[in-house]
Amino acid sequence: MQPGPSEVRRRARYHALRGSAQVQVAQGVARARRFLVLLFQLGVLGFLAVRGFPAERVGVHALICLFYLAVARYPKGPITERIKARMLVGGLLSYGAWLANTGGLSSPLVPMGLGLLLPAFLIFETARQRLLFAAGGLGVVLAVGLVSLWPAGALVAPLAPRGGHPSLEFVVLVAGSILVTGKQVSMFWAHMAAAYDQVALELGTRREELCSAGEERTRELEGAAAHLAHEMKNPLASIKCLSTHLARGCSLDSKTVQRLEVVSAEADRLETIVDGFLSLSRGIGDLRIERLRPYELALGLKLLLDVRAREAGVSLEVAGSPELEADLDGRKLNRALFCLLMNAVQASRSGQTVTVDVARSGPGRIQIRVVDRGEGMSREVLERLARPPFSTRPEGAGLGVAVARTLIEQHGGRLGFESAPGQGTTAIIDLPAQAAERSGRPRLTPVALRAGSGAG
Repeated sequence: MQPGPSEVRRRARYHALRGSAQVQVAQGVARARRFLVLLFQLGVLGFLAVRGFPAERVGVHALICLFYLAVARYPKGPITERIKARMLVGGLLSYGAWLANTGGLSSPLVPMGLGLLLPAFLIFETARQRLLFAAGGLGVVLAVGLVSLWPAGALVAPLAPRGGHPSLEFVVLVAGSILVTGKQVSMFWAHMAAAYDQVALELGTRREELCSAGEERTRELEGAAAHLAHEMKNPLASIKCLSTHLARGCSLDSKTVQRLEVVSAEADRLETIVDGFLSLSRGIGDLRIERLRPYELALGLKLLLDVRAREAGVSLEVAGSPELEADLDGRKLNRALFCLLMNAVQASRSGQTVTVDVARSGPGRIQIRVVDRGEGMSREVLERLARPPFSTRPEGAGLGVAVARTLIEQHGGRLGFESAPGQGTTAIIDLPAQAAERSGRPRLTPVALRAGSGAG
């Protein structure tokens, strides 16, 4: 399956950032090799010439240094895959030639191989490239081993052992090789860390830009939703009033009356959806805290919804602690409970009971549970409800619980759900008994919506 345009763009951004980091690492490796390795080999050349190394081998060493300078030169422009391959392969060949010229596999320069292999395996992008380089490295080692069997690749004075012990010159070059290798590896990791730090910084900057753009877009959508919802409310109210008036006050046949009642019911449903969008677009306002009894709020809602519940054949009951008090915004908690109770009634079958239970959940906290005995919801449905707008009912707008959650969280509380197929659903509101100081006008942004869930 071909990736979509968004996936193609995402991959392009990833490779651009990754390529930027690899360019910086390759540049750091090139600098380290060109200056550090070359300076060390020139030092080796001078040291061996002074200590009596054979003149023909000193000349060969000098030619290898010139070859290395040519193939490992640092480019002015961007480093391509071809340039990286040239520098690494040239360095590998130069390393093998230096080993063969100074004693083969017994050379004091053997430790420098680690400084070559480690960056190579991290710089090459594909497994094929790394495999080819590893095969080339193995080939160079085998070639050096074969040369070691001949007089041209033997360890000669002043590097050859003296009296059964390594010579001073051999020990000095081994120590120098280890120091240079350690410095190479250290410089490589420093360049690599700096490059990926820059990538992390760039990703953070891009993330902030995307968040800012998303926030601006959200504000635009909120404004458009508010305008659209406001423009729809008056025509809907007119349709509802006129259809109700015609159905009740005019001499019409029964079929026409039924049709007008359907029009009125649909207008009611659209008005509920519009109210939900208005809630999303204009925020939820400041809290007006007062000392209230949640039990009495629940009892008032029961009286308000009793008629609707009876029409659906559902009973409402309020249980718990009537004397329990808390610092609440009664209007907002009433609105949140209304959404949850309506969802519970609509999820229940005829003959079932919906219970609102008010109790203390712990020191300084209260809990309000809205329990229905309906069909319940599976874990998959609960996960989908966490991304409103989503409703389990075809006629639902999917916004009610998202609004309820935000109102509850504004109080410093939490809204959770317990549900299983065939066992009903329990909405659990956990609130502090004493409200903290809260100001500002929280809004239902997409982030807040993703944290919410709603069946209504």
